[in-house]
Amino acid sequence: MTDANGPGHRPGRQIPGDPGHPPDGAEPDGAGNRPTEDADGDPPLDPPPLRGSVGLRVAVYFLSVILAISVAASEILRHLDGPEAVRAMSEPGAEIEPMLFLWLRLLTLPIVLAVTVFFVRRLDHGRLRDIGLQAPPGTGIHLLLSCFIAAAPLIGWFLLVDPWATSKLENFSGEELQLDPWLPLDAAGLLWIVAAFIGLAFLDEIIFRGYVYSAFRERFSWVHAAGLANVLSISLYASHPDIGAAGLINAFLLGLALAAMRERTGSLLMPAVFLGMWNVILGCGLSLPVSGTYFPRLYDHRLEGPAAVTGGEFGPEGSWLLTVFLLALVMLLAAWVERGGRGHELELVNRP
Repeated sequence: MTDANGPGHRPGRQIPGDPGHPPDGAEPDGAGNRPTEDADGDPPLDPPPLRGSVGLRVAVYFLSVILAISVAASEILRHLDGPEAVRAMSEPGAEIEPMLFLWLRLLTLPIVLAVTVFFVRRLDHGRLRDIGLQAPPGTGIHLLLSCFIAAAPLIGWFLLVDPWATSKLENFSGEELQLDPWLPLDAAGLLWIVAAFIGLAFLDEIIFRGYVYSAFRERFSWVHAAGLANVLSISLYASHPDIGAAGLINAFLLGLALAAMRERTGSLLMPAVFLGMWNVILGCGLSLPVSGTYFPRLYDHRLEGPAAVTGGEFGPEGSWLLTVFLLALVMLLAAWVERGGRGHELELVNRP
């Protein structure tokens, strides 16, 4: 949402290096000199090296993150399974075992965080809270709310699927309940899976609703910033052979919902927990594909029926029926943002 001063204006913000605009909570002395610290005890922001173009900063960051993830994942896989495994994964059409994919992504989380911190602190001269790395007020309520709104669309969709689809649900045998040789699918195993999915969600959120969204938010309304961030996010899924138009639209709507939570709370905590629980409920609870991939689940569950309803091989996220629920969710969250205002004022550098 923009105000009369333009999409990039934030009340109480200043352009770094302008002596007429000291940091929030700090006034220049009688000689016009700026203080050495702001109200939070942090040094004043200096002009960032990449102050010219938001698009350039986002492009450099995104390419750096993708390169860092690729190199780190290859080295981890080489260390675990040898160079043959890396060569096999680089072949066209190669598929990765779901649990290996999950662990590789989790192991690259510190790399993504390090790259992001470098861009925020060293290149943008910003602070980590600028990209949502903080706990918002009312954290407990936000965590409960994120779990509820993750469950509601999926459960509503599942209840309406029944008239059009045939549900084949079978129990696994004891041996098939193994996630890994060291991790059985019992209560402790499920907790590991929940933690893994939430950690994986944090990785995505740091990139797309963290740095990328926050950079675009300097210039645009939260809806436009979310849309631009979603374009980058969806580009990683567009090559999936089973995604289809419904899958792309649903991924875009999910991105809008995540951005609304980020905008309202000023934190990545709520969107990350929402996305993690969404994948847990969909993949482990309903035992259906998550973006075309079967992860460890409680049952061997197959839905047979029209792809427009079931989502086909891509899973519920490729269902037009789920689109209706996601549209309703996005409208409710957008109203929450507009009615309540922003939960935490972004403190990104205001670049001309």
